[in-house]
Amino acid sequence: MRNPTSACLTLAALVLTGTSATPAAAAHAGAVAFALQPAGGPTTLAIANAGTGQELFEQQMPGSQNGDTNLTVMVASSLTKLVYATLEGVGYGEVVAIDPRTGNASNFFTLPNGDSAWQLALGDKGATLYVVGGANSYAVNAATGALEKTGPSIEGVPPLGYHELAASPTQPLLFTAFGSGYTVSSAKTFHYLYQVQVGVQPIAFAVSPNGKFLYTAQYDENAYIIDIANQRVRHTIPLGTVPNDLVADAATDRLYVATPFGVTVISTKSAAIVGYVSGIGTAANLAVDPATHACFAATGSGLWSIDPQTLAATQLYTSASETVQGVSQTY
Repeated sequence: MRNPTSACLTLAALVLTGTSATPAAAAHAGAVAFALQPAGGPTTLAIANAGTGQELFEQQMPGSQNGDTNLTVMVASSLTKLVYATLEGVGYGEVVAIDPRTGNASNFFTLPNGDSAWQLALGDKGATLYVVGGANSYAVNAATGALEKTGPSIEGVPPLGYHELAASPTQPLLFTAFGSGYTVSSAKTFHYLYQVQVGVQPIAFAVSPNGKFLYTAQYDENAYIIDIANQRVRHTIPLGTVPNDLVADAATDRLYVATPFGVTVISTKSAAIVGYVSGIGTAANLAVDPATHACFAATGSGLWSIDPQTLAATQLYTSASETVQGVSQTY
């Protein structure tokens, strides 16, 4: 196994449309992280002002020189204040960490024995980064990049989407998609515990902060609120279309579901749809800003910010030559 690389790649501040980028110290407050894929070019990580979309830093992801077009999975830790990213799928085994406060990026963790990274999730209040590969699963210290545990690859984790792996904030449990339902595995050993039949093919997961409920968006055009302890569906919310992603915001009691028509907004209290965000194109990947509670939506050709109160959408970034593949909050 290759040891985590300690050397950091310093990211230079970019100059956009003739305006100097904001100093690095300001990037931590009100920033958004996202991944860009130029046509036939390498994938890059970017940090931008969450209010204006002004790009502050950009760094090519190691290993993406050949124009890898796989999705980019991104997660952010409230404890370490780092954003972790990997190019999802066969042939890419690096997890990159980027610090939005300084713009520094590093090869944070290398999967051993040529294993490919498929999914990422954070547990233990942001202290542990779970990395599921094609051959094995790994628990990594989110602060240092040190490998803490290795176990079997979690059954049911496909390299197909953005949030197909979720960790419980209160119990050592991991949730993954599997056929007509989901599997629950031990976050300590990565061993399979049990499977629950719900709908058809979960596409994305989120767990409530109290660890009691699992939220899923599924291929059968429904979203579900599931009682984890009882393994039963509490609510079924028809979406009318196949979703692409789902994120939850506990502070506003909302679920945001990415769809081919935009974003569907659901109340976790009433289990009812409270609004739709249209006119932004096909929403693929979502994230919620922990400070403003705005929902960021990556739509391929652009990056949007959705106001949690009015549901008005503001375009933060657009490009005719680059695709926005992934988005993450920052702390």
